[in-house]
Amino acid sequence: MIFLIFVTFFFISTTTLASADTITLNEFYSAGSTSASTGPDWVEIYNDGSDISLYQLLDDGDHSKNLSNASCNDNFCTIDWSNLLNNTGDTIKLVLISSGEILDQVTYSTSGDIPAPSTGQSAGRDPDGTGSWVIFSTPSKGSSNNSSSTPTFTPSPIPTNTPTPTALPSPTPTRKPTSIPVIFNIASTPSSINTDQFLSVSIEIKGWTANQTYYLKGAFIKDGSTNYFGQTKVGPDWIKNNQKYDQQFLITTNSSGEWNGSLDVMPDKEDSGFTGDDEYIFKVGSYTQSGNGPEWSNTTTINIKNNSTPTPIAINTTSTSFVQPTSNLSLQSSPNSSPTHNLQIPAYLKAIESSVAGTASTSGAIFKETVAPPAQTASLFSLPIFGGFVLILTGIGTILFHTRTKILGLIKQIKQ
Repeated sequence: MIFLIFVTFFFISTTTLASADTITLNEFYSAGSTSASTGPDWVEIYNDGSDISLYQLLDDGDHSKNLSNASCNDNFCTIDWSNLLNNTGDTIKLVLISSGEILDQVTYSTSGDIPAPSTGQSAGRDPDGTGSWVIFSTPSKGSSNNSSSTPTFTPSPIPTNTPTPTALPSPTPTRKPTSIPVIFNIASTPSSINTDQFLSVSIEIKGWTANQTYYLKGAFIKDGSTNYFGQTKVGPDWIKNNQKYDQQFLITTNSSGEWNGSLDVMPDKEDSGFTGDDEYIFKVGSYTQSGNGPEWSNTTTINIKNNSTPTPIAINTTSTSFVQPTSNLSLQSSPNSSPTHNLQIPAYLKAIESSVAGTASTSGAIFKETVAPPAQTASLFSLPIFGGFVLILTGIGTILFHTRTKILGLIKQIKQ
């Protein structure tokens, strides 16, 4: 019986220890460059049993690095980060991809958890995985920090003797009560939107610090990119992703550390992160009142379509013709034709009128002219021409009349 109790206790203890996987940030090198002598920036993770591909790194500039390509040696996994860590100060976060939960983080700067390492130095935990952050004069990339050279730490100058280096404690999380799971979820997102549309995303927050102010922003990012973009509505204004954290959407948790509401977000097609019609990852980030963050919600995929291409305007190419008004001028004797212009010809021009018009007429007859078909109709300018022609004929007739009278007079005188 005692044997069975011992075996059962051993089995339970072994199972509990096996499931208590430990994964933390363990060491980093931030003074890298493109020079072969210094090499790139890198981060080392202490991993005791977790699937390293489930995690990623984030920094203050929203740069991300998936750990699926990390190089692992026993419990030490390292990955190069292409000189994205700032030399003078930055924050490195170890994040669970599926939930966005931050499992560990370290801030290095003049006022951070550890001063920024100088060229040739690294910062790491001593001992591995659980110790405080200290500066190492010789980096131990991919191996235990416990066997590294003696850690050194230079505090800010004070007017006393140089103190013995003191290890700084790991940062204590302030927004993750151990009795309540931290929840930061988004829902009600569409599968696709246009660049001139916005989405109202539902947000559920639990387990945060009670009665605390936070700032939220929505962000889109192309898979594999590090360039976030988007605009969050704050009052009547749309705040861009790269504007200061304290200009984003402000919320305050209740006495239970919870907040539920919605956030209006739309794409920013002017940002270089938007590369055209495609699928983009969408999530919501949060900042503390002092600017720590962002911490990210769960993610979803949204197809964004750029509708800024102008719609072609149809142009009527049918030629417009000017229709010359049909002249209403008509010289006719018929009472049924409209209109008619009647001109009386003097009796002494009857002979001339007959020769010109080709029509015999009686005294007081009407000079008639039939108007041509519409395509050949005379314009209004025909009337002055016609009047001038009549005056010319009248003059010629008068001259002939007087000439005839003189001739007849001469003939009469000769006969006498």
